[in-house]
Amino acid sequence: MLLCGAYSFPIDMWSLGCILAEMHTGQPLFNGRNEAEQIWRICDILGLPPASMIRSAGSKSKVKALFKLDDGKYTLSVNSSTLKMATKSLRNVLRRPAHPPLSLDHERSYMLFEDLIFKMLEFDPEKRITPEDALQHKFLFSEHPSPSTLRAASSSDKAASDKASSDKSVGTGGS
Repeated sequence: MLLCGAYSFPIDMWSLGCILAEMHTGQPLFNGRNEAEQIWRICDILGLPPASMIRSAGSKSKVKALFKLDDGKYTLSVNSSTLKMATKSLRNVLRRPAHPPLSLDHERSYMLFEDLIFKMLEFDPEKRITPEDALQHKFLFSEHPSPSTLRAASSSDKAASDKASSDKSVGTGGS
């Protein structure tokens, strides 16, 4: 939408990817007070859009003028800052340190979830996953650890960690 492309289902898939990421992390993925801040945040995580998308951006786009051609490659300039490539990784944004994988099954499920989000947030709408393909994605059809299994594993991990901390403090006390 920021580049004023034609409205169609790929925009809805992009929106769904953003919503799923926000539900997962508890934070808006590409928040910004205006279009310039928002395109900066998008490009800082996903990299710059394909040159063909920038060139074909609609005349009503408020962000097209922020892209500058420099030595045959586009850069993004916002508020005296220039971005040539992503400085963050979508994988790192999605994977919060407070949520380490609990098991091999959980890791597999997580990788499928990430794959679906990556496909929803593909810059090029022609390459973005379709609703039909998203509904057939392995993440939706694979078995995932149940929430009660995850809570139980998390509780036992915490109990083991607390016991290890307790054992260390008892073993070193009075030395």
